[in-house]
Amino acid sequence: HDWYTDGAVVLLREQKKTAVPTDWFWNSGLTHTPGDEYDTCFALLFLERASVPMPGVVEITHGEGG
Repeated sequence: HDWYTDGAVVLLREQKKTAVPTDWFWNSGLTHTPGDEYDTCFALLFLERASVPMPGVVEITHGEGG
């Protein structure tokens, strides 16, 4: 099962968007304070996984500035 794609879809759907794209964040409301910082760190760590990509899976790329 492609757990990474499933997780990435959920994380990208749940991302909190602001007027400035560089200020987007995650906050599930389920973690310790400050939830937005912890959830954003976890989401970015998950999305920036350090494993070999699976064949046929679309890679998430970074925008300008990394």
